[in-house]
Amino acid sequence: MNSPVRKTLLSLCAAAAFFSVVLTAPAPAAPAAEAPKETPGKEAPGAEDKKEAPKIEDKAEKTAVLEVSTKPSGAKPSGSKSSDSKPSGAKPSGTKPSGAKPVDSKPLDGKEIFAKKGCGGCHATRGPEKKIRPAERAKIKGPSLWYAGSKFRPGYLSGWLAAPAPFRGVRWGTMERGPAPHPALGPAEAKAVAGYLEGLRDPEMPSGVVPRWKKIPRRVLRKTRILFQKKQPCYACHRVKIRKTVYRRPIQLGGYSGPHLIDAGLRLRPDFIVAFLKNPARYNPNGRMPVYSEKAFTPLGEKDLIGLAAYISTFREKP
Repeated sequence: MNSPVRKTLLSLCAAAAFFSVVLTAPAPAAPAAEAPKETPGKEAPGAEDKKEAPKIEDKAEKTAVLEVSTKPSGAKPSGSKSSDSKPSGAKPSGTKPSGAKPVDSKPLDGKEIFAKKGCGGCHATRGPEKKIRPAERAKIKGPSLWYAGSKFRPGYLSGWLAAPAPFRGVRWGTMERGPAPHPALGPAEAKAVAGYLEGLRDPEMPSGVVPRWKKIPRRVLRKTRILFQKKQPCYACHRVKIRKTVYRRPIQLGGYSGPHLIDAGLRLRPDFIVAFLKNPARYNPNGRMPVYSEKAFTPLGEKDLIGLAAYISTFREKP
């Protein structure tokens, strides 16, 4: 082959190889965009927001560090709420205002007050008592109270102890005219002592003996009225206020050696009246009460005593 032709073919082959390489090669990447240059004194938009956030975070962190470093251990950070926090000037719970008296919630002990007041020096709380010689009876200063709960109606003693009024017109244990003064108690102490005395009872005294009549039967009333006013003139020793009399008007009469019966219906239990009339020596062995079972006095049966107790219980006047 001629050399010129050969040269021409070689040139064509080289050109074809070159173009094939150029056509199959990847396209060159686009050049990266340059970041806009910052001019002095002017910031790019959005740069202000990006810079402010880290500043706030740094400030909060610094504040927290300062608070922790300046407060003592166990102190709570400012702004935190607590159930124990109270406004300035508020008094802590449980403190009492100045000048206030402490309240004693303990109930008063009637027995203790009875002992401290010296009530036992005049009134016995144990019984039954024994009969003593007349010369020794001057030592007795007041009635026995060992059966007070069986004798007095509920609630009577608390009122009487707060505002005592004499039962007799003579001094206790004598025939000398004049009332025997009794010291008064405060309302709270009177209530406590009355509660103690109402718990003292005669275990042998029966209850429910006198019927609870709304109105005493006429036949019972007529008989007991004659017994009380004529056959056994009880008002010889006891003051009474009788509404229905031959004088057609209420009258008050009677002696002073025994306790008055003007308010007996408010003061005495009917069952106690029967028990006392049956056996006065059990409750007042050194007194002057007649014993109706003896021959010296008109003997009275069970029905008579019950009728008398019911009749005396109708006396409800204030003395």
